[in-house]
Amino acid sequence: MKTEIVPASLKQVYSLKVLLKTFFSYSNQPEKIKENMKKGHSYYLLNLNGKTIGFIHFNELKSFYRLNGVAIDFPFRGQGFGDKLTKFLLDKAKKSHKSVTLLVDSGNESALKLYYKLGFKKVRVSKRTLNGSPLLLLRWTPKN
Repeated sequence: MKTEIVPASLKQVYSLKVLLKTFFSYSNQPEKIKENMKKGHSYYLLNLNGKTIGFIHFNELKSFYRLNGVAIDFPFRGQGFGDKLTKFLLDKAKKSHKSVTLLVDSGNESALKLYYKLGFKKVRVSKRTLNGSPLLLLRWTPKN
């Protein structure tokens, strides 16, 4: 199995829209994705043997990275691909001595398990909700 993580280009915006709609209960319009990319948001695709099976979306701020989304297509879940994408961002953050923050649905047990395993810590419960569940603010800080 050959996996690769590659940056998504503006030409792949439609693919990203399809992936977002497939993986999340919401979908960003292509215009919003293009706007995010022009503002410096990064979208990377995870390819397995040439087929896109997941993605990660993040943006770099002055003192930290914000992880906006990680998703793996259903048949490929539970095989370490989410770890691979998240570690890709953590490696970037570690090299630039920055933390990573994210909001996650408190009811998303598989995501919470992944993030806690990778060293994220709960900062607080957000006032925002998703599907009726509160969102948790998590932070990962690089170790020296």
